Amino acid sequence: AYCYGQPVHIDPMTGFLQGPWGECLAWAKVFEVQSPGWASDPAYQASGPCGQVIEAVVAASPEHMMGQAIQSCERLELACDQAVQAGAPLPVIGQRA
Repeated sequence: AYCYGQPVHIDPMTGFLQGPWGECLAWAKVFEVQSPGWASDPAYQASGPCGQVIEAVVAASPEHMMGQAIQSCERLELACDQAVQAGAPLPVIGQRA
C-alpha cells in the first residue's frame, strides 16, 4: 500500500531505485537477512521478498522504463547485499540489517 500509485524513481547518480519503491526493496532485504527461514515460507515459493518487490516495480513502471527499472533494482539489491556483508547501513534507508 505504501508504494501503490507511486512513480518509479531512479537516482541518476547511483542508478539505484529511489523513493518509496527503493525503501521497500531495501526493507525487503532487511527482512531476508533478519528472517533466515523466509525461504521455506510458502508465501515466498514463487519469488522471495526482494523478488516480489522487483516484480511490483516492473509492474508499476511505464513500458519504456522497464529495463532501467530492473537494472536499478538489481543495483540496489546488490548494494544492499554489500552493505549487509560490511555491516554498514543499507542504501536508501540508512539502516543496518
